[in-house]
Amino acid sequence: MVIRGSEIHPQTLHTRTLETGAKELGVSLDAAQLDQFRRYYLELVEWNSKMNLTTVTDWEEVQKRHFLDSLALAREEDMRGHFDMAFARAVAPMPTLAELTLPFCRVGGLAALHKTAAASAEIESAGEAICIMGGRIRETIEIEAAWEGETSNKTIILIEKTRDTPAKYPRRPGIPAKRPLTG
Repeated sequence: MVIRGSEIHPQTLHTRTLETGAKELGVSLDAAQLDQFRRYYLELVEWNSKMNLTTVTDWEEVQKRHFLDSLALAREEDMRGHFDMAFARAVAPMPTLAELTLPFCRVGGLAALHKTAAASAEIESAGEAICIMGGRIRETIEIEAAWEGETSNKTIILIEKTRDTPAKYPRRPGIPAKRPLTG
């Protein structure tokens, strides 16, 4: 039997597993965030009925294997400044990406941001965020790729981490996208 997200009422999805697991990870989730996880689950189940996105669709298992596994990365004190490279593709505008990637890079490491060829305005708007996060644009690489007869122009922006990111960054989930650091 295929269960669709539209057949489930969000309030029947109890979040005890998610709340308990998040607390163990040192992450507190408010009621609005828990509701967002419920809605995400409903969308996941709905779309999974149309295309095979995941074999894990049971609510309890999704809380453990998808949500809590992802929240484990929110433990900044464990991951902060440890990586040689952080990579992001088509996730968010540049100021937000700078805040979401650079804190995880070690000084001397790189954030590689994959953007469309029309990224010059975004690059300009991200200058303040990149500086605040302790980085500087090292190189912008223009790429023309062709797959199956289609040409695609892309830009890879390499940001070098030149100094430590201030401890207050990245801000809590959702804030970098709602209030990007732009000048």
